[in-house]
Amino acid sequence: ETSHLSQHQIIVDELQLLRSTHKEAEEKWQDSLEGANKRATAAEVMVRQLQERVADRQAQLEKERTQNEEVQLKLKEERDWLREHASSADEETEERLRWWEERCSRQEAAMEAAINEVQAKG
Repeated sequence: ETSHLSQHQIIVDELQLLRSTHKEAEEKWQDSLEGANKRATAAEVMVRQLQERVADRQAQLEKERTQNEEVQLKLKEERDWLREHASSADEETEERLRWWEERCSRQEAAMEAAINEVQAKG
């Protein structure tokens, strides 16, 4: 019976050791699970922050694109206006130039006629 009791005690001790080992393993697993949950939550927060930053950057880029299009349109309008007014300014300048050339020709002719008249009287 002593042998039986000692065998029984060995079994009880082994069961207690198994329970203790199982409890330690369960605690480690629980700690590991909690750590994984914390890391997953932190990762979710980081993903949300990155998504917000991407959305903000996309909005900024869209705003810049719209502003760029507006500037391009304004530049085109200004170029068109300059072309239109430059061509009319060129036409106006040519008209003035012709007027001056005609005036100079008339003055030249008048001076030549006056010289001829003076020489003829001379």
